[in-house]
Formats: sequence, structure tokens, C-alpha cells
Amino acid sequence: DGDGGGGGGGGRRLEARVRFYSTLPDTWANRAAVNLGALPRDAVVQDRAFNALELARAQGAAPLAFDYDARAAPGEATVRFPPEARRRTEVFVAYSRGAEWPGPGSEAPGAPAGAVRAFATAELVRQVVLGARRAEASDVEVASSFFLMEDGRVEGRRRFARYLTPRDAGFFGAGGRPARVWDWAAALTPLRTP
Repeated sequence: DGDGGGGGGGGRRLEARVRFYSTLPDTWANRAAVNLGALPRDAVVQDRAFNALELARAQGAAPLAFDYDARAAPGEATVRFPPEARRRTEVFVAYSRGAEWPGPGSEAPGAPAGAVRAFATAELVRQVVLGARRAEASDVEVASSFFLMEDGRVEGRRRFARYLTPRDAGFFGAGGRPARVWDWAAALTPLRTP
């Protein structure tokens, strides 16, 4: 759900399917744990390609594909559009960080009542739209917080902040503040498979 903060969602309600997987990441810490006879730590990761396509389609965009390889180039992706659109978007993740709240989820900043666990992420992304004889870049910061509720649902909030680049009018006057901000509330409900 978009609450329209800063001219973003405009109060529109979007519904899209998203996928997350529980996995055992191949990290140094997990390899050390296994070698020492301990259990590795699991992680929940998003299916970035599927989620990007579904969320874009829910907002009315019509991309054909989202090319992403988490192992070969985890910080890069390409959004492809139909040939008649004569454009594509290259996405580069400049910074990505995530952390689980160390204590009970109900004590995390901004946690709703009934939160059991809390997790926050932040990414800084450069999007470069390549079209016929033009290239347009923008920097977007995405900050998210997710809360696992007692009943198994996940509630969350996402803030998208778009920054000007030196080619934009008003870049120097912005003083590093975002030119536009979108705030979204999210409710994730697990779908049961037959």
C-alpha cells in the first residue's frame, strides 16, 4: 500500500505477488560453523528478478524481463522493455546492508504492537535509462523495515528517496537532500502451496 508521502503512492493500493526464500547462504561464517560441528545460520532472501517484474507490472509498467544473476553480478541488473519502447534500464547497487534487530521485535524502532522479530535493509541504487540517443541517470535510496507478527504475517515500510545528479537542474541547490520521497506500507501474507 502506498500512503502517498511526498507525492509518491498517492494513496493507491497495489497488490503484487512477491517471493522470498529461506536458504543457507554460502558464507565464511556458515562454512566455519559446519567445520566446527555447529549448525549454519539460515537467511531469507528475495527473488529480486521476480519481485522487480511483479512490482513494476502492479504499477502499470510493462517490462519484458529483469536480467539478474545473484552469483555472477549481485550488484547489477538489466530491465528490458518491448522492442518498440527502444529503451532499457541498467541498475547498479552501490550500497546494500541489512540487519536483524538483536532483541525482541517489539522493541525495534517503529515496531507495531505484536511484532516478534524485526529486520531492516538499506540500498543505494543508480538507475541508468538507456534509450535512442539518450542516457538518463538517477540515484535512489531504498530503506525498508519488516516486522514478523505473532500471527505469521509480515508488516513493513519502505521509503524510496530519489536524488538529483549533477546533470539535473537544481542539483547544487538540493544540498544532498532527496528531490522526491515515496513512503509505502507493506503487508506480506504467505501463500500456501497445494
